[in-house]
Amino acid sequence: MDRAIKSDTPQGPIRYASEIRPHDLLWISGAEVLSAACALPEWVQRSIAAVPVVVVRRDIWREGVIPVGIRGRTRSERFAAFVALREVRQRVTPEDLANERRWRENQRPEFAAIHHALESIAERWKSITWGPVGSVGFELATGVSVTTNESDLDLVIRARESITKSEAKELLQSVVGLAIRTDAQVETPLGAVALAEYAAPVAMRILMKTCAGPVLITDPWAQPMPAAV
Repeated sequence: MDRAIKSDTPQGPIRYASEIRPHDLLWISGAEVLSAACALPEWVQRSIAAVPVVVVRRDIWREGVIPVGIRGRTRSERFAAFVALREVRQRVTPEDLANERRWRENQRPEFAAIHHALESIAERWKSITWGPVGSVGFELATGVSVTTNESDLDLVIRARESITKSEAKELLQSVVGLAIRTDAQVETPLGAVALAEYAAPVAMRILMKTCAGPVLITDPWAQPMPAAV
């Protein structure tokens, strides 16, 4: 790829909630700093007691309060909550994991295919800002073994500036043929779209995930126009 996709990843201490983005992992002191629409399930309290880490999720943001998700041992154990910015002790971004090549520290046999896939992607995606998310990102950031031989590899590409269809197609082709199923999404200032959908040759509206909910768009970097009445 000829040109780099610039990153606006913040540096230094976190002072504002706006510095934090979906997929970032946050360390907190414990479950007592979480708030939610209902009581925290017991499994959430056990999970946070064992690993006090939450993931930033996409939702409406309130002043100084971050929407987060908690993961349990199974796919069915997912819980939405909120945490105040002042309660965040540490943050690790997907970009941190990629820049530091965290997968090289993981020697589990079950992680071998993921390791090789990430090495391949790192060599091909040198000019963009990206990182692993989902279960792979969680394991790399925390050291807790949550992936298996059947785990997918989920990636996020941070793209504050627009990328062309041809660039998107090139990115998509670079993950085709990997030994592990790989899904990538492109994160723009407005939301996130699936790389495969954006790279499709046929001009069509695609689904964008935003903090206000899903919308259909044609340009992930252009503000959607309100429907005519």
